[in-house]
Amino acid sequence: MSVSVIRVDDTPDEPEQRVSSKFAPSADKAKQAGRAKKRRARSQGQIWLDEQTALQAKTIGRSARLQALAELLWIPQAALLALGIGAFVDPQAKFSQFAFSPLFTAICILLIAVLRHVLRKKGTSLSLNAATQTRDTLQRRLINRLASLSPAHQVPASGAVASVLVDHVQALGPYMSRYLPIKNRMVLVPLVILLAVACVSWFVALVLLLCAPLVPAFMAIIGIRAKKASDRQFFVMSNMSAVLLDRLRGLETLRLFGAVERTENQIAELGGEFRKSTMAVLRIAFLSSTALELFAAIGVATTAIYVGFSLLGYWSFGSYGQPISLTTGLFMLLLVPEFFAPLRLFSAAYHDRASAIAAGDHLAEQDAALKGASGEVEGTQAASTLLPLPPKGAVVLEGLCVSRAGRPVLRDVNLTLSRPELVVISGPSGAGKSTLIDALLGFLQPEGGRVLYGDQPFGAYGLSNWQQSLALVSQAPQLFHGSIRANLKLAKQNASDEELIAALDASHARAVLLKKEGGLSAVVGEDGSGLSLGELRRVAMARAFLRKDAPLVIADEPTADLDGKTAAVILEGLVTLSKSAPVLCVTHDKRVMAMADRHLRLQDGMLQEVLS
Repeated sequence: MSVSVIRVDDTPDEPEQRVSSKFAPSADKAKQAGRAKKRRARSQGQIWLDEQTALQAKTIGRSARLQALAELLWIPQAALLALGIGAFVDPQAKFSQFAFSPLFTAICILLIAVLRHVLRKKGTSLSLNAATQTRDTLQRRLINRLASLSPAHQVPASGAVASVLVDHVQALGPYMSRYLPIKNRMVLVPLVILLAVACVSWFVALVLLLCAPLVPAFMAIIGIRAKKASDRQFFVMSNMSAVLLDRLRGLETLRLFGAVERTENQIAELGGEFRKSTMAVLRIAFLSSTALELFAAIGVATTAIYVGFSLLGYWSFGSYGQPISLTTGLFMLLLVPEFFAPLRLFSAAYHDRASAIAAGDHLAEQDAALKGASGEVEGTQAASTLLPLPPKGAVVLEGLCVSRAGRPVLRDVNLTLSRPELVVISGPSGAGKSTLIDALLGFLQPEGGRVLYGDQPFGAYGLSNWQQSLALVSQAPQLFHGSIRANLKLAKQNASDEELIAALDASHARAVLLKKEGGLSAVVGEDGSGLSLGELRRVAMARAFLRKDAPLVIADEPTADLDGKTAAVILEGLVTLSKSAPVLCVTHDKRVMAMADRHLRLQDGMLQEVLS
C-alpha cells in the first residue's frame, strides 16, 4: 500500500496523501481488531477453566457458603469477647449490663469457636475434593486421548507431555480449592462486617469503605503482569522437562559423541531461565501481598487511632452522638482485621488464578488438539450398528485425498486390491507412501475419497475390527517382553503350537527358536531385545503367515537395512503370502519391484502404473 512507502524525509505529493488518509482508518481498524483478538486469546484459558470447573460449581459454592458462615460467626464471637472484657474492666460501663456470667460467656465463645472450626474444615474439605476430582478427570481424559492417538499423529516430547499432565493440571488444584471459594465469599463477608461496624461508628465504616475498593483495583493491575509471568514460567518448565528427558534417554549416545559437556551447559542455561521466570512470578506475588497489607494496615491503624483518641476523650465524632466505650472500641478492633481477611486470602490466592489461567491456555490448546487428533475415522458407527466383517472382499481406494500438517500429500488416489497378488508401490522419499499406509490402517482421516472393503467404508465394521483383520510387516516390528509364543499369538490368539512353528518355518524364522533355550517359551526382551533386525523382520513375517487369510497384507520397507541373504528370505515370504492374499508393499528395493505382479509409482500425490 502507498502508506507503507511514504518516507519521512520527503514531502509526499497530493495523491500519496490521499491514499494515506484513505487507508489510515482501515489500518486503525486492523490494529483494533488485532488487540481484540489478543484479548480473546488471553481469555481462552479462563473460558476453558470455567468449562472444567462447571461440574463442581455447586460443590465449590457450598464450600464458599460454609466458610463464609464460619467467618461471619466471628461477629457474635467478637461481641461476646468485647462484652466480657468490657464488663470485667469496668462493671459500671455502658453495655456491661448486657454481659453474661463469665462462665456462660466463655462457654458461648468456645462453642462458637468449635462451630467455626467445623464449618471451615468441612468447607475446605469440599473444595479440596472438588479440585481433586476435576484434576483426576482431566488427567484421565488427556491420557486416554493420548493413548488413542494413532501412530501417524505427532505427539509432543515426552517431557512436555509429562509437564502438561502433572504441573499444568496440578495448577488447577489451588485455583479450585482456594481462589474460587474466596472469590465467591469475598464480597459477602466484608459487606456484613462493614454493616456490623457501621452500627457502632460511621467513621470507621467510611474508612473501611474507602480502603476496600483499592485492593481489587491493584489486584487487577498486578494480575495482568502475573498472567504473563506465569505463562512464561509454564513455557520454560515444559521446554526444560522435554529437553531433560530427551537428553537422559540419549545419554549413552551423547557420551559416544562427546556432547555431554555441551548438554550440561544447555540444561544449566534452561535451569537459569526457569529460575528467572520463577523469581519473576514470586516478585509479583510479593508485590500483590504488599499492596494488600498496605491498605489493610491503613484501615487497622486508622481504626486503632480513632478508638484510642475517642477513649482518651479527644475525639467525639463518628459514633451517632454516643462516645466510644471500651466495649464498642474493642468490638470494632476485633472486626476490622477480619474485614480485610477475605481480601488478604484473595490476594494470596490471586497468584493461583494467574497460574491456573496460564496453565489453562496450554491445557486448552493441548485438549483441543488431542480431541481432534483422537477422533474416530469418518463412517465409524456405534458398536450396536456395526456390520460383520466379511472374510473376503475387495479393498478399494476411491479418490483418496489426505493432508498432513495442512499440506496435501495424496490427491485422487485410486487403487483396487481384489485378488491375491504382490502390489509394489515405490516413489521418492516424502511422496506419501507412509501416508497411504496410515490411511489404509485408519490412522489418518481422509479429506476426500473413501477406503472401501466389501463395498462399505471400513469404518462401518469398526476401526478396531478393521485394523485387527489386517496383517502388517513393518520396518520396525514391535515385540514385547515375553515369550516368543505370546508375541506370535498377537496375530492369532487361538493358534496352536503347531501353527506357530509352521508360520516360523514359512518365514525361515526357525533359527530364532534354535537360538533361544525353551523353544516357543523362550523369552525375548522389550522391543525384541536379543534379536537382530533380520530376526525381528522374520518374526513379523511369521505373524503375517498366521494371518494369511487377511483381507490385506501390508509391508512397509520389509527389506530395508538388511543384508542380501536376509532380504531374499523376506522377499520369498512376501511372494508366498501373495499366493493367498493381496500384498501391498511399499519399498525402494528394486529386487522387490522386479518380483511384483503390479508396480505402481507414487509421485506428486498420485499413483501411476509402471509398465515392465
